[in-house]
Amino acid sequence: SLTPNIDFLINNGISCKQAITSTDYTITSISSIFNSQYPIDVGVKQEKNFNVLEKNNLLENLRNDNYNVYATIPKSFSRLGLNFIFDNKKTNYEDVEHKFFLNLELGIEILKNLQSKEFKEPWAYYIHLNDLHQGTNLPEEFSDKRYGKTIHDRKISGVDIWVGKILKNINIENTIIVLFSDHGDYVRNISTKDKIIDFEFSKLRTMSWKIGRKIPSFLEPIKRKIDLKAKDILFKQKLKEIKQELTPYEKRNLNLQRSDHERRLYDDIVHIPLIFAGYNFSKKSIVEQIRSVDIFPTLTEILKISIDQKKIQGQSIVPLFNGKKIDEQPAYMESSIYAISDEFKDHTEPVIGIRTSQYKYFRKIKDPSERYLFDLINDPKEERNISESNPDIIEKMEEIIQKIRNKVKESDSREMTKEETER
Repeated sequence: SLTPNIDFLINNGISCKQAITSTDYTITSISSIFNSQYPIDVGVKQEKNFNVLEKNNLLENLRNDNYNVYATIPKSFSRLGLNFIFDNKKTNYEDVEHKFFLNLELGIEILKNLQSKEFKEPWAYYIHLNDLHQGTNLPEEFSDKRYGKTIHDRKISGVDIWVGKILKNINIENTIIVLFSDHGDYVRNISTKDKIIDFEFSKLRTMSWKIGRKIPSFLEPIKRKIDLKAKDILFKQKLKEIKQELTPYEKRNLNLQRSDHERRLYDDIVHIPLIFAGYNFSKKSIVEQIRSVDIFPTLTEILKISIDQKKIQGQSIVPLFNGKKIDEQPAYMESSIYAISDEFKDHTEPVIGIRTSQYKYFRKIKDPSERYLFDLINDPKEERNISESNPDIIEKMEEIIQKIRNKVKESDSREMTKEETER
């Protein structure tokens, strides 16, 4: 990718090389980040984590410290009640093609917000982008190979242009910029001896996405079956083009999608980018494992805003910024059910797990006997499941899982009331 603006943030900020998110699904991940609380039971009942309306969410801590809190978010975020939390009149962008991507009006809308008199200092502005999702729009001007060899590479180049435009509209010296992702995804391409095989099918997936949005919700299970069958057929056709033996990692990366039936927690899904830049930061690379639930506690410490430590699961990583040590905390993770609708709850097999710098462990929620354990130091691509030969490690991982779950249940977090859900 051609990314001078993201490179600028890396070279003038703090890059976290081993940042881990809590879940594979946007709604629950963002809720987890804004509350600094692990998502519990999202693989059984996602609504249990839709607690952003709680008065102790960390956006409220910013507001209580006189910050104006703005956002540009997809309309689908109304499931979280986020449209009631932010201060700007128009927070949601429509889930339609011409406003869904940076190069198709959305980028211009963000720049207008930054230049608007409606945005009063001091402010916090959350921008949620969808440009890197599979099957999404690739601007025509970025089809040239100088922007990257693959569709995904070129999409990143396209986003980078807008990162630069945003940076030109803020005072970097007194603004904290946090660049991160809510979850990861499989980057579906490999390099062979003579060419690159790219399985993203950009035009086909964009067409499928457009058609899919017009299908009534009660036909969703049928649409899902057709989509999975089509994906399987296309994958087998593409495999015929490859004249080399693929590794387990390559096969997984090419064939799997985040929304598949078995929602496993490989690092492709949970290892996210995280950069703190601007303000008075200097270049630093942090290699220790940190978690997405640590983002807001870190911000509030930098801003000297007090938060109730008893109501969060995250911790500030500011000491790492200053070269000090902190104890590594295991990252708790859950994959979600496929969708909110009840039709899919019996057709999705979510997993629950723990990640440390050394090991990744996850298992199916409904069938704990199906387990996966990987040595991340010696097997970073997670190709060799060593669960059968390491029962002692699994026992320790299970103890960590239960300890975290018990702690969350003992806190005063709660489910949304019926009234809040209806609202």
